[in-house]
Amino acid sequence: MSTAYLKCKDVYPAGCVAAIEHVLYRQGITHFEYDVANKHAKITYDNDIVTLEQLLKKVEEIGYQVEVVGIDEKDEW
Repeated sequence: MSTAYLKCKDVYPAGCVAAIEHVLYRQGITHFEYDVANKHAKITYDNDIVTLEQLLKKVEEIGYQVEVVGIDEKDEW
């Protein structure tokens, strides 16, 4: 499993966070956390199922911009 830390831009109402979370889970992530104060998301995913690039593209397709601020390869939960 890998973990990516994302900075979410222009994500204000809770519905926006829910939309991002929903599309990411549909792509195969295994965990999602969102820090409202810092506008950061933490996602855990399996590189054998989906790549970070594919996840970012899906978020952009629904109209949101995210920036990768960190990646932990082979993170264990």
